[in-house]
Amino acid sequence: METLLMLAGGLVVEIGLAAASVLEASRGRESRPNLDLARETEGFDDAAPDFADATGSAEGLRSAARAAYETGWDKATADGKALGKCHETALINVLYERWRVEPSAPRADQSTFQAFMLESLPFNVLPIHQGRTAMVEYMVWREFPEDADAEVVGPAVRQAVCRLQSDTTSDVAARLKATPMPWTTFIA
Repeated sequence: METLLMLAGGLVVEIGLAAASVLEASRGRESRPNLDLARETEGFDDAAPDFADATGSAEGLRSAARAAYETGWDKATADGKALGKCHETALINVLYERWRVEPSAPRADQSTFQAFMLESLPFNVLPIHQGRTAMVEYMVWREFPEDADAEVVGPAVRQAVCRLQSDTTSDVAARLKATPMPWTTFIA
């Protein structure tokens, strides 16, 4: 886990900048990667859905992921964030809420949230509804691959990589594929 977080932390800034310009173009506003995510997700523990009781089945996990997204979205909108930031915060909250119920999970710190930022990257560069739907199915796919709708997750990841690739001259797909994120299996 330590290696993943350190590696992810280093890649978030580099890949996050490409994602920011894609987000800016697609949403018509300025967007920069947010590297102070721990502060922004402060208070999620108070009103979070309980993944611990929901992870025994694909449908329970889907429901918990949707609820975690809504919790993150509601908190971000209450804080007056723009739609793109609400989406980013909600996606990260889904990953955070699932992660924090693991008994062996260490205390969340900046590198943890940077890893969540990297893991949520493909879903964050998609239109909000598509990104939300794909994140929910991605969460199911990670734990119940046979019950997930891979026809939602795979095309969404590939579309996001194409959007990122079109905004840079470097080979984003190859660099993303080298990251230790589960969704990279969908990159051709």
